[in-house]
Amino acid sequence: MRPNLRIDYRVRLAAALIATVVASRVVADEPASASREIEAERFHQQVEPILREHCYPCHSHAAGQMENGLALDWKSGWVAGGDRGPAVVPGQPDESLLVRAIRHVDPDLKMPEEQLDLAEIETLVEWVRRGAFDDREITPTAKDAQPWWSLKPLASPPIPLAIRPLESGTAETDNVKIDAVTPATHPIDAFISEKLANAGLDFSPPAEARELIRRVHFDLVGLPPTPEEVDAFVADPSEGAYLELVDRLLQSPRYGERWARHWFDTIHFADSHGYEHDVGRDQAWPYRDYVIEAFNADIPWADFVREQLAVDHFQPEATDRIPALGFLGAGTFDYSTYSTGPITFDYLDRDDLLTQTMAAFVSTTANCARCHAHKFDPITQEDYYALQAVFAGIVKGEIGYDADRELGSERKHLESLLAAARRGDASILQDAAAREMVERWTATRGGVADWKRVDLLTFLSTDGATLTADESGMILAGGTSPETDNYLLNVQTKLPRVTALRLDLFPHDSLPMKGPGRCQNGNLHLSEVAVSVFNPGDKSARPVAIAKASADFDQEGWGVTRAIDGDPKTAWGIHPAVGQPHHAVFEFAQPLELVQGATLTVTLRQLHGGSHLIGAFALSVSDA
Repeated sequence: MRPNLRIDYRVRLAAALIATVVASRVVADEPASASREIEAERFHQQVEPILREHCYPCHSHAAGQMENGLALDWKSGWVAGGDRGPAVVPGQPDESLLVRAIRHVDPDLKMPEEQLDLAEIETLVEWVRRGAFDDREITPTAKDAQPWWSLKPLASPPIPLAIRPLESGTAETDNVKIDAVTPATHPIDAFISEKLANAGLDFSPPAEARELIRRVHFDLVGLPPTPEEVDAFVADPSEGAYLELVDRLLQSPRYGERWARHWFDTIHFADSHGYEHDVGRDQAWPYRDYVIEAFNADIPWADFVREQLAVDHFQPEATDRIPALGFLGAGTFDYSTYSTGPITFDYLDRDDLLTQTMAAFVSTTANCARCHAHKFDPITQEDYYALQAVFAGIVKGEIGYDADRELGSERKHLESLLAAARRGDASILQDAAAREMVERWTATRGGVADWKRVDLLTFLSTDGATLTADESGMILAGGTSPETDNYLLNVQTKLPRVTALRLDLFPHDSLPMKGPGRCQNGNLHLSEVAVSVFNPGDKSARPVAIAKASADFDQEGWGVTRAIDGDPKTAWGIHPAVGQPHHAVFEFAQPLELVQGATLTVTLRQLHGGSHLIGAFALSVSDA
C-alpha cells in the first residue's frame, strides 16, 4: 500500500497551524481641535490627493508596490511604517519620517525624487501637526484585536432567551416574540425558532414517516432506503424508532463515504493529476480510505488536522496512519511545468499547497500575498513566503509504508541495527538482543561457508610482473610494476561442486604502505574478474557466470560490484584501508559441477593505470 506522496521533511507544518499573527496597534487619537467632519473633509480634499499622486506609485497596495515595507494608502500603513519604523508621528512633524522625506533634509531620505511644491509640503506638514487625521482604517484597533472571523477563537453563542429550555423541561416564556412559534428543545432549534419568529414565520408541519426516512437516509448516507426499511419505519414511526434509525445510519460505512466527499472538495482531491495531461494517480486510494475511516470513527478535529499535516512527526510509531499525508499531495500536479520548468513548478506547487492548507484549516485566503501584501486579510508578503518555506521540504511522489504498526516497529528496529552495523557501532551490535538475533539467523543458515584453498597449476602476469607462490598458496607480485596488468591463473580443486570464488588480499612488507596493492599509496583497482572451466576432453573453456559480488570493504565510489559490471573503466578499490587484509567473494549464478581433472581459469584484470595492481593474494573456493 502506497500513498501518493514522498516526504522529505520533518516538523514542517506546525507553523502552518498557527497561520498568522495579527498584531494590534494603538492608533492615534482623533484630533480634539476640530470636529471629525472638518478634519475628514480637509484630509480627503487636500492631503489624500497629494499622497495618491506622489506616494501611491511606490507605497500602496493597489499599485502592488510597498518599497521598504511602507504602504500609505491606508492608515495602518503609516502607523506600522516600513523598515525605518512609523512614517508619521501625529502632532510632531519634525519627528515624522514622512515630513523629513518630503523636505529632503536627509541625504539618504529624499522622497519623491522630485521635491514637492512648497504648498504641498506645507499641506502635509500641517496635516501631521493637527494630529494626522485618517479614517481609512482596515486593521484592528486596540479595542478589537481580531476582527477577522476566521482567526477568532471558537465560542458558543448565547442561546436565544425566548426558547431556552429550563431544567424542568419546560420552556421560558418571557421575551417570546411570536407565540405561534413552537418552543425548541435543542439549542440548534432555538436559533431557527428565533429567526422564524423575527420573520413572522412558523415551523413547517412534521414530515410524514415515508418522507422522514428518505430525508434522513439521503442526508446521512446519500442513498435511499430499501422498500423494506420504509415499510418497517411507516409501521412504527415512534421517536424511539427514529433515534434508532439515525444511530444505525451514523454507524454505517456509507456515512463516511457520503460526508468525506465534502472534505475532498475542500482540498481539491482527485484520483488524477489534473491539467491537460491528467495522469492517473493509481496510489491515491489509501488517502481516500483514510478520510472515510476518519469520518466514520469520528476522530477529533485536532487529530484530523495533525495527521494530515505531519503524522510522521506527531505519531512516528503510527505507520498505519501514513496515508493521511496524502493531504499534502492531494492538489493538482502540472506535469508539463514539472518537466520543462522545475523551479517555476516548485513555487507554483508550494503555492497550491499553502493555499489549500490555509483555506482548509484557517478559512483564510493567503495566495494573494504571493504578489503583494494582502489588502483585507492579515497576511503580509513576508508571512506568505515564510509559510511557503514551511512546505519547501515536500516533494510529491510515492512512498511505501507499513499498514501494520507492529511490522513498522520491527522494521524501524531492524533498520537501526543495520545502520549500527554499517557504522560499526559495537555498543549496539554487542547487545544481548542483537547477538541472540545473529545466533538465530546463523542457525537457520547452517553455518558459514567453508573455504578451500585452490591448487595452483600455473599463474603469470601478462605485462611483465613476477609472481611467486609460497607453500600456503599465497601469490606475491614483484619485479616490474607496470601501469596495468592481467593475472592469469589455472587452478584445480578437490571439491566436486563449486558455488563461489574468494579472493584474499594480504599486506606484505615488500609492498608500498604494506599493500595489499602495488600503488605508492598501497591501493589497488580490480577492474574485472572472469572465471571459466575446462573439462578434460573439451576443446574450449566454458565461461562461468558470476551473479553477485561482496567484499569486507569498499573504497567510496569503487565498490566490488564494479569488478563484475563488464565495464573496464570501473574497478574495486580498498583505499584508505591499506596495510590490512581484505577479501572479496564472487558467487556463481549456478553451482558449478566439476568432473575429475577439471581446471578453472581465473583472470584478474587490472586496467585502471598508475600501477594500481594486486600485490599479495590467494584464491579459495566453496561449495556452500
